[in-house]
Amino acid sequence: MSRHTTFRTGGPADILVTPKAEQISEILALCKEKQIPWTVIGNGSNLLVGDGGIRGVVLESVNRCQRFH
Repeated sequence: MSRHTTFRTGGPADILVTPKAEQISEILALCKEKQIPWTVIGNGSNLLVGDGGIRGVVLESVNRCQRFH
């Protein structure tokens, strides 16, 4: 997750997806069906992720035109 936060810290996510808007409901339905925890993040500013990372699916919802690396 360190590459996805402005503080550049944090362990890995089990699964990280950057879905298109029309894919979000399908992904969340699958998570519910399989009982997989999910977390939605934006552009990663003011987000602290522990060294243990984030369990389950992380949906990264960002405006790709504004993303800086």
